[in-house]
Amino acid sequence: MANWTLLDNEFENTWYEKLWSFADDNLSFNPYNKNQDFIITPSSPYKSFDMSSFFGDNYSQDLYDDLEICMTEWFKIISKSKRMYALNWQHVTYSFDPYLPFERDKFNEWLAPAFPNGDLLCFLNDDFTDGVFGDG
Repeated sequence: MANWTLLDNEFENTWYEKLWSFADDNLSFNPYNKNQDFIITPSSPYKSFDMSSFFGDNYSQDLYDDLEICMTEWFKIISKSKRMYALNWQHVTYSFDPYLPFERDKFNEWLAPAFPNGDLLCFLNDDFTDGVFGDG
């Protein structure tokens, strides 16, 4: 069974618009502002971790695997209806169930990767009260 569901039909487009409206209105989402450190500003409380030193020459597959495991467990904790949403700036948007296996792409990454690699990623639960954000 496929887990990642592309938000591309009329019902799913409604969720797509709700998700990006939430990001724009509540996270101070501003991807084109080069004068600020972060392109999102989540409301309190939040924690910030800088993992940029682990990409490029310092890449570790073990660290990446651990990141996916930790994110999957966190998704299970914050999901309330078993559906979550993966917003990948300037890419497609998906819904997914954190309790099902995640399909992988040709690079062996999730369809919305755990490590942003130059993108903004938002993983949100279905009522937008909790999430994981990656700004790469």
